[in-house]
Amino acid sequence: MIVGLEQTPSVVAIVPTLGSNTDRLRRCIASIDRSTNDVAVGVVVVWNSLAVAPTTMLGASFLTPGLNLGFPGSLNHGRSRVEASFIWVIQDDVTVRDGCLAALMARMADDDRLAVVAPVTVDGQGRIPHVRAATLTDDQTWPRYPPEGARPNDIDPTVELGYVVSSGSLARVEAWDE
Repeated sequence: MIVGLEQTPSVVAIVPTLGSNTDRLRRCIASIDRSTNDVAVGVVVVWNSLAVAPTTMLGASFLTPGLNLGFPGSLNHGRSRVEASFIWVIQDDVTVRDGCLAALMARMADDDRLAVVAPVTVDGQGRIPHVRAATLTDDQTWPRYPPEGARPNDIDPTVELGYVVSSGSLARVEAWDE
């Protein structure tokens, strides 16, 4: 469930947006709310537009920097204004599946060495539409993982990854700040 930031939730979703499609943003926030399985989550929308932002939407808080900070700038702007143990990066065009946050939190709880975990993104056919991560090899190359067009069941969860795509990822704030 989405809660106000004054309740100091341990997870805060940061949602950068250009504000051009408020229906899409509303669907995104509603999916975050449905996916939390009763975990209290704060939602911060970073409004990267000069247009007037809503004051609230489905319990989300809005930050209006007055210019387009870009994706990384928006995430850092949002991070600088919240207290939480975890930052959940959600782009405004993402629809989060039910139970996503619980799965990400469970994975984090499995290994306290993990700095970030990310969900698998699938298309309408249930396939991974583009590469979401890579491994680091001894020869310092970055082979992509998994290959494009793979199915989620083809992923080996024991593969150590050097990076994951940020959208949908859950990061420990301690690692984020380092």
